Amino acid sequence: MKKPGVVLLVMAVLLMVPLTIQARVTEMVITNTVSPTFGGMEFGKVGQYERLEGIMYCEVDPGDPLNAVIVNIDKAPLNENGKVEFDVDFVIIKPVNLKKGNRHILYDTVNRGGMITLGTYNNAPRVNDPNSAEAAGNGFLMEKGYTIVASGWQAPYPIAGIPSFFVGLGSRIPPAPGALTARLPIALNEDGSSIVAMSREEYFDPPFNMPGPGGVYTKYLTYPAAVLDESQATLTVRYHENDPNKVPVTGWSYLDEYRITFPMPAGYDAGSLYEFIFPAKDPIVYGLGYAGIRDVVSFLRYREKDDMGNRNPLRPERGAPIKKALAYGASQTGRIIKTFVYEGFNEDEKGKIVFDGINSHIGASRKNWLNGEFSHPGDIFGADQFPFTYTELTDHFTGISGSMLERCEASHTCPKIMHTDTESEIWSSAANLVIGDTEALSDIQLPANVRAYMFTGAKHGSGGVIGPPSAMCQQITNPLDYSPLSRAVLVALDKWVTCNIKPPASQYPSISEGTFVFPEELDFPDIPALTYYGYNLPAVNYNALYLRGYWLDYSVQPPEILGEYPVLAMDVDEDGNGVAGVRLPDIQVPVGTYTGWNRTNPGFGGDYRLCTASGSFIPFAPTEAERLANGDPRLSLEERYPSHKAYVKEVARAALKLVHQRLLLWDDAVEIVKKAYESDIGN
Repeated sequence: MKKPGVVLLVMAVLLMVPLTIQARVTEMVITNTVSPTFGGMEFGKVGQYERLEGIMYCEVDPGDPLNAVIVNIDKAPLNENGKVEFDVDFVIIKPVNLKKGNRHILYDTVNRGGMITLGTYNNAPRVNDPNSAEAAGNGFLMEKGYTIVASGWQAPYPIAGIPSFFVGLGSRIPPAPGALTARLPIALNEDGSSIVAMSREEYFDPPFNMPGPGGVYTKYLTYPAAVLDESQATLTVRYHENDPNKVPVTGWSYLDEYRITFPMPAGYDAGSLYEFIFPAKDPIVYGLGYAGIRDVVSFLRYREKDDMGNRNPLRPERGAPIKKALAYGASQTGRIIKTFVYEGFNEDEKGKIVFDGINSHIGASRKNWLNGEFSHPGDIFGADQFPFTYTELTDHFTGISGSMLERCEASHTCPKIMHTDTESEIWSSAANLVIGDTEALSDIQLPANVRAYMFTGAKHGSGGVIGPPSAMCQQITNPLDYSPLSRAVLVALDKWVTCNIKPPASQYPSISEGTFVFPEELDFPDIPALTYYGYNLPAVNYNALYLRGYWLDYSVQPPEILGEYPVLAMDVDEDGNGVAGVRLPDIQVPVGTYTGWNRTNPGFGGDYRLCTASGSFIPFAPTEAERLANGDPRLSLEERYPSHKAYVKEVARAALKLVHQRLLLWDDAVEIVKKAYESDIGN
């Protein structure tokens, strides 16, 4: 038996030995404080808010198993402690008095450097520096008492003079005031030389890829070219995504290691798709972007101070710490936040959970290709492969089994998940693979910690003003505002992680119920060319156009197509509106047809290209006479709603039903009915 004095001596020695911390925020530097923000506005019992901005310096141990999943972590430069260093920008928007808040972090997974939560939940302008009262929008998140945290995870573009936000980059962020980025190291060979491999760029999405004067394009590369030898690279063009015929483009050249230039080929238009295969160098250790999200949130949840002694602003000396952390991501970052879980980053360096709940929005069956050599987190290629959903399945092509939750289930760190999509993801992201098998034969049973909701009739992004079709799109852009559904989902998610109150059952199209069908079988109404409200709209002529879901071999460039996953579409009613999912009063009591798809005009791809993410709105005729004169098969407003009172009553009934289902908040239901009352429908 050891003597007490010996035990105390051993303990004393151990206390002098620094503990090995595998991944951590080493220093938090606050560079700017705005207190109060939002113009000094008060938010109910929570009071005023303040904004903190700065940089968090991080380091990870490349030898730790938690970090082993990071591609090329073993090729990153090391500091004197044998760790890999990087740093990220951050913004914290918090109650001035944290005790008055709900002590919940809502992590804003920034999209291309820009914060998105205030736009989603508060219907506010999407800015990173919300100083004015207008920037608070409806104040929803502030009234609830959330602390909003955002941090950069995406690398900045290394050269100046980028002409605009949308230049086909997506995977790196052009310099912009307030953009949240991450400074991540470049992987090198053991001798310090550059890593070189064939890389791929795709340029599409009109009108952002329009040529300059003289019909000449200038395109930017995500990674620098290893050699400026045109003979070692290829540039091809095809009419659209589903077109396998790739035609070589002649006359292209390098401007420098980051830019190429080429004329628009004869016979092609602004909707054409270009593919550039070239030898690239200097891959970013991009998986550290996930480690940064993990370590920033873990620091704010669990640690009192950083290594320099700076106090965690969310851990006051007197007061309770953060209780829960939720995360929201949309589109690119909806894919980021669910891939964060898939890659195992929801477990921090001490085995604690990072996010208790996440809302992965409009990511459908795609993941995000952030963690890879020469990865492109702004694109879907590299991120569109099995597994597609949260239930363990076997891929009928490869025979491989897996799920999005396999790593977090092993570490017991799975969050509660609200998976939300719009109809747009049916046509662009094989949404049926979220709830069905890889052969589109049967539905799957989602795990108990997952719910899936489809916002019926909605386009990729929420809201908009009804106006004439754009130069690019054939039909009026879909104006459906689904932010009320997003707010209801957040409230349900919060109650789930806080009080274990189960959220509403999943509401998504179903194979077994016949509401998911093959696009070619969809009985969409034959809507002729129309002139309504002064807008000349072409005939719809539905042609079942959608982006294919391919099984690809990414070991070669360009990837080789090995197989094709079936894509299903939501069945529609006689008006062309979807029959399943979560149907807002706009869909239950419609004034037109709302779709998640639109097609491009001549000059932008025409009938063979989707008008990306815009959706369509095709209004009903005001009167029966106009409808018959135009040959419109859909009933007119006059035929549907005999009086204004009847219309408002139907809207109120639909809104109340959603409130009872906990898919719509009471305040939003009141606003929806008020809007119907103030309309002239039925008058």
